[in-house]
Amino acid sequence: MAGVNDYSVKIYYINPIDSISIIIDALINLEYEVYTLSEYDKGKLLKIIPKENTRVVIFFSILNRTEVEGWLKFVGSVKALNLTGLQLGAFSYDLISEEEKNKFLSNSVPIILFSAVEKNTIEIIQNLLTIFEAKGKRAFIRVKTLGNSDVYFYFKIREEPLIMKIIDISASAFSVEVEDSHKNYFEINSYLSDVLIILMGTRIRVNVKVAGFSVENPNIFIFKFCSSTVVEHKVVYTDITPKDVNLKIHNFIRKCLKRDITMLLDEADETRQAKTKPQD
Repeated sequence: MAGVNDYSVKIYYINPIDSISIIIDALINLEYEVYTLSEYDKGKLLKIIPKENTRVVIFFSILNRTEVEGWLKFVGSVKALNLTGLQLGAFSYDLISEEEKNKFLSNSVPIILFSAVEKNTIEIIQNLLTIFEAKGKRAFIRVKTLGNSDVYFYFKIREEPLIMKIIDISASAFSVEVEDSHKNYFEINSYLSDVLIILMGTRIRVNVKVAGFSVENPNIFIFKFCSSTVVEHKVVYTDITPKDVNLKIHNFIRKCLKRDITMLLDEADETRQAKTKPQD
């Protein structure tokens, strides 16, 4: 993880249980990049994280006393990678002993009890955010779209909408490539109220602000979701994503994150099999 991007965080959670879902949902809603995977795939994760150029946090669930030694061995394997910008944390059953807790703490792995999540969810999320934040800011989650993901821009001066492929999307914005002949429709800092995005069949009517374009590629335009209200017969826009839009987009983002971690785990497995395959 040389040259770690200190402004972005990737979170991997191994073997999450149902009561932890509220933590995971909250982090995704706050636009952290959270991946979940099974305990079976924890070995593959050791192949993935050395390739990351962001800060990485790994959480895992300790369900009972018989799992303690196995997770301590996993912690040792992670530490052996000697990576900077990597943190570990564990959510554990309530009867874990002080001796067992100390074994993890001695390896800089804090323990959070499952019961504490139910009683003090907000406090725990706040504490996690304090740990994750780097220098007061971070990069927003932005995932490559999958399947048919398009945006339809409707203009009164055109009979047909402008239809473009969404390149990537976050809970607050998305990007598309705009042809030179269409750039005059998108004035920077202007608002568009007749926009339809379709994410894998899900149709979402949105208002957007033309936020800018990519420095690397001026044809890549960025559009921010916003809300609109009518005040004294005038439409007033605010840079806040409506709740119904936010929910639908986050459902889509979860599918994208699941796709990405599945692909990475499959690649890690193929690499391992190639190395262990007997030579002719």
